Amino acid sequence: MKRDWQRIIQAAGALGDRAIPLWSRILGMDEAELREWKWPFMGSVGLHLLIVLLAVAGWDWQTQEPEFQQPQAVQAKVVQAQQQEPEPEPQPEPEPGPEPEPEPEPEPEPEPEPEPEPEPEPEPEPEPEPEPKPEPEPEPEPEPEPEPEPEPKPEPEPEPEPEPEPEPEKEQQADEQRAEREQRLEQLAQQAEEAEAQKDQKPEEGADVEASSMEGVNIADERKRFNALIQQEVQNSWYIPPGNEDRVVRLRLEILPTGELRSVELVEGSGSQQLDESAMSAVRRVDSFPTPDESALFDELFRGGITIEFSPEE
Repeated sequence: MKRDWQRIIQAAGALGDRAIPLWSRILGMDEAELREWKWPFMGSVGLHLLIVLLAVAGWDWQTQEPEFQQPQAVQAKVVQAQQQEPEPEPQPEPEPGPEPEPEPEPEPEPEPEPEPEPEPEPEPEPEPEPEPKPEPEPEPEPEPEPEPEPEPKPEPEPEPEPEPEPEPEKEQQADEQRAEREQRLEQLAQQAEEAEAQKDQKPEEGADVEASSMEGVNIADERKRFNALIQQEVQNSWYIPPGNEDRVVRLRLEILPTGELRSVELVEGSGSQQLDESAMSAVRRVDSFPTPDESALFDELFRGGITIEFSPEE
């Protein structure tokens, strides 16, 4: 029970501390003065609240209607009423005085500093030992015979430096050769047109002439001749990479009757991708290849494609 009262008192004290700023503003008093009179003030407020609660609890809130009774005849007697003494009012409980502030705890005395330990006396230095007599120097060992130096390995042969790009003179020569080739192709085209015109005039005679021209033609010789012409055209536009002079590339060409290139493919490589690609690029750079004027001879030599070997040595 005592602990409960202590808790109630502590809660009331905490509540009073929180209400002090509010009452300070309402009453216009200093908070320090209110803190000094906290417990008397709280006791007074608590007593008034208790009186109000008792008054509210004892009040009969229900109004009873008076019962109607028929008056009866009553004998009256005059009696002198004695005045009753008023009951003494209950004296208010004395307000508890402020709790004494707890005395501050005494500060702990500082611990005495430990006395410094005495320095140890220095030990006497040991007497120096006598220096040992120097040992006789050993006789130098004979120097070993030098091993024969290994023969130097042969240095690898340096790779050949890439040849410079063709000079302007070579390009000029290539342009002149290309112009001559175009002029020759124009002449061949003109001859072909004249032959076509003659065929249109005399179709029957032209067919007989074509058949008769194939009779005296050696197919093998014509094949060699046109292969050589095509190789020459490719060689004129072929920039050969260095170090591939002894290699051979086999290509298959499909050529139209007009001399234009239809397709080129690699049949057998030379072992050097750089050389193979340069040969195929040279074939594609040729504007027009030489072809026979006779359609029958063209079919015999070029129909289905033609396979030719290209070598930088040629």
